[in-house]
Amino acid sequence: MRILITGANGMLGQDLVPLLATRHEVRACGHADCDITDQVSVSRVFADASPQLVINCAAMADVDGCERDPARAMAVNARGAGNVARAAEGIGARVFHISTDYVFDGAKRRPYTEQDPVNPLSVYAHSKLEGERMVLYAASAPSPHLIIRTSWLYGRHRTNFVDKTVENAKATISLGSEIPYATVSSAGTQVQFKEALLKLDVTPTVIREGNVTKVKMVVNVENNSRGIDVNTASGPVPSINRRNAITQVVVKEGETLVIGGIRQREEAESLRKVPLFGDIPVLGYLFRAKARTTDPNRELVVFITPYVLTADVAQASPPKQ
Repeated sequence: MRILITGANGMLGQDLVPLLATRHEVRACGHADCDITDQVSVSRVFADASPQLVINCAAMADVDGCERDPARAMAVNARGAGNVARAAEGIGARVFHISTDYVFDGAKRRPYTEQDPVNPLSVYAHSKLEGERMVLYAASAPSPHLIIRTSWLYGRHRTNFVDKTVENAKATISLGSEIPYATVSSAGTQVQFKEALLKLDVTPTVIREGNVTKVKMVVNVENNSRGIDVNTASGPVPSINRRNAITQVVVKEGETLVIGGIRQREEAESLRKVPLFGDIPVLGYLFRAKARTTDPNRELVVFITPYVLTADVAQASPPKQ
């Protein structure tokens, strides 16, 4: 198969090119070869390569940089993705577009599915979601293109969270939501937020004993949830139920640490109604009732398997394109 990869000089692209080249005819295009913000350039490159499949890895992935330059973020992540899809459509090629799980707000306590509603919270997330839409709408329905929402990419060709962990820095993963509440004062009404997060912090230290490599890990788990609202002079304020556990463990490289006993409450609300009567306009509310169920027995289990990267893997990476 003839495959063209945009963003081939990025972290994902640099791993995909040699992997796919063992079985396919691969054309690798970095920013200098194919600027996806230039529709004419993209169409010319695609027409010359005549690929059957395009994997779009090109993106502005600097989340903070997107906040500083939203116009550039939209040009690359949104309109650039659309340029790729339109050029592919013109030569009959299919597109695999790399997107992100940032299109979700992270409030869901279970794995996301393709059917879940999106709620981007940052410029980066908004630009990537708009890129998804431009890719899908560039083709006639049903679209032949595929959207791949990735999370926590890491590799040897770019600085990532693994490099920071190797440097004995704290690695953090969190999941939860920010609870909004309003306060009223002489200055007016203000909306503030409190975090209710499940957070895991791991700080590793490498220990070498002869030919045996071990890793000491300081593990800190916070499992915070919303409590009852507390009435104050400026209005009700949500309280946070805080639970925290910290420990130190030493395991051999490649062994797996299992952390259990993290309990989570799962709440769901459903609408019950009497058949036929519950659908009557206005009066139907007399035959409907909301039911809230709570499952306090869900347990989260965390698996941590440490590996120590050698110097050639953790070496400094070139700057992003």
